[in-house]
Amino acid sequence: MLRNKSSSFTRRKSITGLIFVTPFIIGALVFFVYPVIMSLIYSFGEIDSYRTFSVKFVGFANFQRALFEDTYFVSKLLQVIRDTLIDLPLITIFSIYIAILLNRDLPGKGIFRVIFFFPVVLGNGFVMEQLLEQGIDSGSMASVIEFLLPPKVVTYIGSEAAGVAAEFLNRVTLILWKSGVQIIITLSGLQSIPKALYEAADVDGANEWQSLFFITIPMLTPVILLNIIYTIMDTFTSKSNPVIECINAYFTAFNAQFEYSAAMGWIYLLFALALIGVITLFMKRFIANVSEQV
Repeated sequence: MLRNKSSSFTRRKSITGLIFVTPFIIGALVFFVYPVIMSLIYSFGEIDSYRTFSVKFVGFANFQRALFEDTYFVSKLLQVIRDTLIDLPLITIFSIYIAILLNRDLPGKGIFRVIFFFPVVLGNGFVMEQLLEQGIDSGSMASVIEFLLPPKVVTYIGSEAAGVAAEFLNRVTLILWKSGVQIIITLSGLQSIPKALYEAADVDGANEWQSLFFITIPMLTPVILLNIIYTIMDTFTSKSNPVIECINAYFTAFNAQFEYSAAMGWIYLLFALALIGVITLFMKRFIANVSEQV
């Protein structure tokens, strides 16, 4: 009797959960799965009629055009690869450094946490997105660079050195703006490390640098991997990404080339997945070693 009541209660819970999940499943199928399948079909075809959207199979012609004929797309893709290889380690190291500082018992650390996370809240707002699309970020950054590098200084150091300094300032601003979420994630990872490990290291005579490299960094490897994946996805889906702008340009401006823009989107997606896969395989052995030691 009790077993029947328990099974009926479990069945009711399952049905209730399914009812709540059903809208999400329907939305995912209609607004995500179906567009993804259609974009894959378009990438291997050519649209004969935009009235019926009938597709003629052309094989890898769109992919070949994007990789070997379209110098504009290739240049934007190489630019994204270069920026990713530069920004990814900088954001990761900077988030670890700031999180370690914020994890210490410092006066006013709550205010500093809000300051570093504030760009994330501000940058995700609709009003801020509209301002960024209108170029307010580039204008404000140009004013800052002009303040830090006045014309007399530029004349003295030369245009090439001034260009390098301006690129450095732009990069620093980007790192500060894009590190908010990573800092919070790293901070939560630091707070989950058992204090007994640091106490044992202190008893054995280890200094702070040894504790950092032999306790903190190894224990943070899962969090570091999470930050790397988040940074890649955040960078690759940003509206200011040059590849995204290129895909949107072909999708809207250049005679609505849906099939060609779909092929570029799949190339971009496969590259992002390949990059994440390589980094995950590289980091997996470090995470496994830490799990075995713990």
